[in-house]
Amino acid sequence: MEQFTNEKYTVRKLAPNILESIIHNHANLEEEDFWKLNGLTTELNNNKPFFLLVTTGYFTTSSEEFLRLSAEKDKSPLSIARAVVVSSLGHRMAGKFYLKVRKPQSETKLFRNREDAINWLTEISNKNSTITY
Repeated sequence: MEQFTNEKYTVRKLAPNILESIIHNHANLEEEDFWKLNGLTTELNNNKPFFLLVTTGYFTTSSEEFLRLSAEKDKSPLSIARAVVVSSLGHRMAGKFYLKVRKPQSETKLFRNREDAINWLTEISNKNSTITY
């Protein structure tokens, strides 16, 4: 399995078109992390469209700039859909706020567990079978 790890996150390939970004506990994501994650996901999937599973750690935060960039489709054009597994009630509330206020341009959904998130991404992937991976 191809993967990259640093002190803030791990990015790995789960399936030919599904990538996972695991945000480590206590990580604070800034603008430069967005660009690094964007480059890593693009590279891991050979510059082809992908579906992204994001798993949040405990006590993680994201800067305003990170959130703004992650909502804009033109900043991450190969990301088709994102499933975000939240680790706490606070993350769930922040995630719902993000979805309502930022209105991400890629289909994005929150989940309480990883299995449901992967199943949803797989279902979305199968519906998008006309996309060349």
